Parts: sequence; structure tokens; C-alpha cells
Amino acid sequence: FSFEGTGEGLSADVLAGMKSDSYDLVIGSNAFIPGFEDQMIGKPRNEFFDVNVTFPADYQEASLQNKAITFKCKIFEIQSAPSEITDALVNQLTGGQLKTKAEFLAYVKDSLNGQNINAAFEAAYAKTEIKGIPEKEQKYQDDLLEKDAQRAGVSVEEYIQGQNQQAQITLEQYNKDTRDESIKREMFAFAIAQKENITANDEDMQALLNDIRNNNQETGTDGEIYSKYGGKGRLIRSVIQNKVAEFIYQNAKDSPYVADAAETTTAKP
Repeated sequence: FSFEGTGEGLSADVLAGMKSDSYDLVIGSNAFIPGFEDQMIGKPRNEFFDVNVTFPADYQEASLQNKAITFKCKIFEIQSAPSEITDALVNQLTGGQLKTKAEFLAYVKDSLNGQNINAAFEAAYAKTEIKGIPEKEQKYQDDLLEKDAQRAGVSVEEYIQGQNQQAQITLEQYNKDTRDESIKREMFAFAIAQKENITANDEDMQALLNDIRNNNQETGTDGEIYSKYGGKGRLIRSVIQNKVAEFIYQNAKDSPYVADAAETTTAKP
């Protein structure tokens, strides 16, 4: 809310100290002099109103002691106090997917960590120049797109519309904005993977399969899951790219991949 105090015989400095264009007040905090918060309760938003108070006799500013002041106020937003996180609240808000406070905090931590990893990858990628995209990579992605559309029982064009939630995106636009950008990111990731000897081992792939089963309620064999999600090669690429992103994040402070100078890579996945 905003407030501005007025009173007779007060210096400009004192009046300036009784003005704010934006202040967060917690009702019950007793941050202001007695009587101020009580008069804020029940007032509407976005309308000016007066709060009339008298400063205490022992107030630290002598010129305001026992002084009657009128504050012109306006409330911009009213928020309720945040609820305490409890197991019951977590269970309620997540529909039973998370059952305890500890599970919720772990979920938030993992989410924030994932965001940081993605941000580090994007920051490094933004400083990299990719010169040329291999045609075989474009064909590989085109084949995957066609298979995804077939599994969904729609045309490639219809599948693109559904994936991008746009009514008028063309195949040409998709190839430029989505397919080719995806290839560039993979080329960047695989160049680092090649240099840093980052690979996807059996444990990595098994962990991914377990995540797919847990998150998507999949019950098929490993081979059936690989087939449903575009083949083992496609998932290996995904694992390596994720491991590269985590590598960049873990080494971001001293990593050459987030240096100011742009790098060029022509490595092929």
C-alpha cells in the first residue's frame, strides 16, 4: 500500500519520512504506531482513505510526540498469510502424488536444480556458433517426427500443430524453429561429450527406463519402452545431452563453455 502523512509545523525531512509509494504491511506485526493497522482492516483496494493517528508521547522523533497526523493511504493488493506446510496440506495440494512435507521440499529442490542446470546449458549454448547442420541429422529428425505422428495416428502436419499448440505453424517453420534448433543443441552437447568423454552407460539407461515407468505408468519391457519412445538411440542422445548440461552446471565457474569468447563446433553426434 502507499501512504503519505500530513501535519502542521513539521519539517520537510520529517514529512518525507512519513511517505512511501510502496510498502508491504503485515497486519498484526505492529510495525506502525498503535491504531494505524486497526484502521487498515476492511478498507477496499485502489481507493484513497484517511488513517488518523496520534504519535506516542515517547516517540523517538521529538517533533512527532503527541502529534495528531493524518495519513492518506491506498491499498493495492491484499494477500492472506501463507499456510504452514504440513503433510496434510502437501497431500491435499498434490492430490496425493506427494504425501509428506519432506517429499515436497525434495521435489522443489529437484525442480530448482533442474532449472539451474537448464539455464547453465542455455547460457553456454548461447555463446556457441554452430556452422552447418548435417543433412543426415535433418533426415534422422524427420524420420523420428514421422514415426511420432504415426504412433499418434495423425498426419505430420497435425502432429506439429498439436505439439506446438499453434493453429498456423507450417512444416517449414517447424523445421527451422524446432528441428534445426534441436539439432544444433545436440551438436553442441555431443561436441562437449566427445571432448569430456561423457557417455551413457547401462546404469544411466536403466535409470531413465525406471523414470519413464514411474512417471508415465509404463509397464512394458525395456525393448517395448525404447520402441514407444523413438528407439534406444534417441534416448541415449537425450541422456548424454542431460549429462552434458549437468556437467556444465557443476563446472560453470571455471568452465570454458561459458567463457565470453564464442566457440565454434562442427562435431557430429
